[in-house]
Amino acid sequence: FVRTDVTKQSEVEALIETAVERWDRLDVVVANAGAAGAGVTPFVDDTEENLRSILEINVIGTWHTMRAAIPRLAKGGSIINVSSVVGLRGFSGFSSYSASKFAVEGLTRSLAHELAPTGIRVNTLAPGPIETDMARQVTGGDVDVIGSMTAMARVGQPEEIASAAVYLASDGSSYLTGQHIVIDGGMLA
Repeated sequence: FVRTDVTKQSEVEALIETAVERWDRLDVVVANAGAAGAGVTPFVDDTEENLRSILEINVIGTWHTMRAAIPRLAKGGSIINVSSVVGLRGFSGFSSYSASKFAVEGLTRSLAHELAPTGIRVNTLAPGPIETDMARQVTGGDVDVIGSMTAMARVGQPEEIASAAVYLASDGSSYLTGQHIVIDGGMLA
């Protein structure tokens, strides 16, 4: 474990360098640091400070991670950016968070085109409601309220996202780039 502030390029570069030193190469990078900021906030009540904080972690942090990793990634490597269903469809009260996750989707698709000739794949995971500290923060502790918005009427578990990340990291997804895998219990169905 290496504690890293993704808003600081130098710390992300040190993290990547530590991984390369430890394993002699870099095959997979998962950019999963994220923040929801003030949580559910109507646009007219949101603040520029909240927006900037969310963008700094969710967008700039992802940018820093890819920027540090790309020169070190092996041919056939995989970058997995964690987005959200909120980055694929707007939700009331989440405009700042949604804007940040739409940006992650755009970065991912652009880099997929740019890096395809190098053999590096770039994709996103777009989770729906998942039982995490962030979900508890946004819902005031009642994650079941957002789980009820899914076709499966439940929140997902972190392990369900991890399984999809393993797939994107594997050779089984070698022909997959510039895509998002939605893991949302049918929320967007």
